[in-house]
Amino acid sequence: MRYLAIAALCLLATTAYAELDPVPDGIGIYADLDATEVSISAHPFELFPVYLLLTNPSQDGLMAAWGATIEAPANAQIIAWNIQGGAFLNFASPPEFNVCFLPPGCPTEPIVHLMTFIVQMTDDEPGYFRVLPSVLAGEAFADHPFYMMVDDLELPYWLHNFQGDDGQVVFAVNGPITPVEAMSWSGIKNLF
Repeated sequence: MRYLAIAALCLLATTAYAELDPVPDGIGIYADLDATEVSISAHPFELFPVYLLLTNPSQDGLMAAWGATIEAPANAQIIAWNIQGGAFLNFASPPEFNVCFLPPGCPTEPIVHLMTFIVQMTDDEPGYFRVLPSVLAGEAFADHPFYMMVDDLELPYWLHNFQGDDGQVVFAVNGPITPVEAMSWSGIKNLF
């Protein structure tokens, strides 16, 4: 019975981030376009893509704009920033983005692919990424990443990450998404 319980805990621990964020209006950095992988391993100077995704938008229709800042670790080099969604204008400079789509706008889907960026790590140490608000979007938008819809250009929809706080790590390279303390085997057995 103990082994079954331990196996179940291990399975839950490995699948904790394997589901799409169920809360409406999520934003995050993922290693896949299905919004399921939030950490990867990479060798120094290996190029790999990561994706900025809006998950489970609360609004249907055409998106007019979005704004966010990508905070990359010091040991990561961003080789290219590729904004998705058709014709657009970015009124900021990477790593900050204030993107306005040209008419008709960008359609919303359960997962909206906002951007792909190509990364390489300069060493094999852990690197942690965050999605923060866009300061250049203006004081009214400085608290959270956001998106706006074509049918109401004055109403922002605030975005959250799956950790729940704008300052939290949302993607990790060569490390766990959340630092955890190692637990000994006897400590695990004592739980039961």
